[in-house]
Amino acid sequence: MPAGSAGLGITLDRYRALLDRVDEAARAVSPPESPGPCGGCSACCGSLSLLPLEAYAMLATGLLDDLPPAAAACPLLDDGRCRVQGARPFACRARGLPVRHLDAEGDWSTGACGLIGRDVSGQDPVAPLAEWAAMLFHLDREYRGCVGLRSGRIGLADLCRAPGRYRALLSVPAGLPFASRVAT
Repeated sequence: MPAGSAGLGITLDRYRALLDRVDEAARAVSPPESPGPCGGCSACCGSLSLLPLEAYAMLATGLLDDLPPAAAACPLLDDGRCRVQGARPFACRARGLPVRHLDAEGDWSTGACGLIGRDVSGQDPVAPLAEWAAMLFHLDREYRGCVGLRSGRIGLADLCRAPGRYRALLSVPAGLPFASRVAT
């Protein structure tokens, strides 16, 4: 991936396409009358950490500038609704989707949030979350290569409390503060 703005644009386009795929899978299993994926439920919402690419994408929307963090499990929740629905990170979009996993006995099992339904064909679709997560980490590595940033995580609560502190993500960052764990 070329460094600089051309490479960054390609990486951002691929990131948006990945998020669109996750959203499409969520819409396929959401109730038709639902206001969005998860039916507008916030049961899974909580503090998390972001990859630099995800933090960049949230900052680039400008939605964090005038939004003080909410006093909720997730700093983006306001009266149980996500204030940045269209800019939410991968983990938020993927929560609740049906996934295949190994159960306690070592057998494959499909699990999903009880609020998520079947797709329009009546199937219990299984989202390829492991594949999508691998793509996300690859795209984050490309992003960091384009802007010359080391690896690390950014706590969502930190980003919401002080978006200006991370404004350097929108240009060529240097010395940005990272958290290895989510701040509580």
